[in-house]
Amino acid sequence: MAKGLPKALSGVTTLVVMGDSITEGGAAPGGYVWLLADALANAESGIRVVNAGISGHRAPDMAARFERDALAHKPDLILLNVGVNDVWHAFSIFETGARDPQGMQPAGVPVEDYTAYLEEMADKAAAAGARLAFVSPTLVYEDLNCAENIRAAMYVSAMRAVAIRRGLPFVDAYLAFRETVAAFRRWSLDETLLLTTDGVHLNAAGNALLAGSIWNALSE
Repeated sequence: MAKGLPKALSGVTTLVVMGDSITEGGAAPGGYVWLLADALANAESGIRVVNAGISGHRAPDMAARFERDALAHKPDLILLNVGVNDVWHAFSIFETGARDPQGMQPAGVPVEDYTAYLEEMADKAAAAGARLAFVSPTLVYEDLNCAENIRAAMYVSAMRAVAIRRGLPFVDAYLAFRETVAAFRRWSLDETLLLTTDGVHLNAAGNALLAGSIWNALSE
């Protein structure tokens, strides 16, 4: 990542990163939250990083615990990384391991509800005097044309619209992941996973790409 503290982190003393299993696992060495914290330490920023990721969580789950797990830390900035499970859980029948090709499972979160929860969390952050930055969902699978990723694009667009309307930073991690996988598939005969361990959870390369995407977006 580039040297120098990103502009959006100027004056920040506490940074909360809220998300799902990608964020929870991102606290481990080499994870994206760990990489961000390491870059901040190397920049001698003095910023405290709090990991508020919980596996399986979707927008409604994060909205329900927003005060307890984010605002209670008195953050100056909250990175909100949400959306993968809102889409993925609509297609996955976790009890049997089967896939619903229509994406009609009730554990999924409709995009209209997803948008409303983003607005709710943005309102709560503003009322508490905390800045909020949105981090889009990454790919649901590394098959760029699967139904999950076609639907995920709608959630990315919804998040971008909320960010623009409210003047909030927006990290388009979906685009970074999609372009990276597309370039790899174009030039390589290797069909193995590039950025994830299972199509969703990030490997070392995926964590580095997500951390870099956030760092660069906050620098703009």
